[in-house]
Amino acid sequence: MTASATIITPVLNGGRTIATTLKSVGMQGEWVREHLIIDGGSEDETEALVKSAGGVARFTRCPGMNQAAAVNEGIRLAKGSFIGWLNADDFYFDRWVVGAVADCFGSDAGARVIYGDCVYIDGTGRITDLRVTPPFNRGRLSRYSYLPQPAVFVRSNLAKSLPLNAAYEFVMDSEWFLRLASLCDFRHIRRFVAVFRQHPGQKMHTLGRSLYLAEVAAIRGLNSRASRRHERALDMVTNLNAMVSGRI
Repeated sequence: MTASATIITPVLNGGRTIATTLKSVGMQGEWVREHLIIDGGSEDETEALVKSAGGVARFTRCPGMNQAAAVNEGIRLAKGSFIGWLNADDFYFDRWVVGAVADCFGSDAGARVIYGDCVYIDGTGRITDLRVTPPFNRGRLSRYSYLPQPAVFVRSNLAKSLPLNAAYEFVMDSEWFLRLASLCDFRHIRRFVAVFRQHPGQKMHTLGRSLYLAEVAAIRGLNSRASRRHERALDMVTNLNAMVSGRI
């Protein structure tokens, strides 16, 4: 049986960027069975853009759902044999991404989670990082989150049996990957798969860093001292990035 994908896009007021997301999924051709856009109550042009895209795009409005709950709703509805989670800020690297992943799932019955490499861009579209993801290592994954979320694909039956924890606002992907890794190894395909957009409108900036740090501490089992070290390290990274970009 040919592997086919359900791509899930959770969104809230994503009108500024979702057209690129829709186009990148639409370009994947027959490998995508459906593109489920789960909307948490957008008040901009998001719904109109999705409906005008046609093709495999399907719009579902779920007011009040947070990001993780929206992904879970997509998992529940999914009819494809594997799932990709692509936020409305992000897009696939080229038109052959989902086909390459489908070939891997199709040729390896034991593969349950597949991930690739990721390009990072800023809000203007400028490339800020080309990240070749390390090989799968359960110990490394338990220490820090190194998997680029939009470049990860999961067999539908596994995702349906082990959905995201919707209590988290920031680390739901990292926590999910940890639970998935407790059940199986992940397979790395050595190609760029996704483009991750970083910009000031993201939740890290709008909901605050303190909640993020609390969630990181929760899933890593960090004590308060370790959490403070993590915060100082994050401060250093933030300042270095600012210096490199000329902001300070």
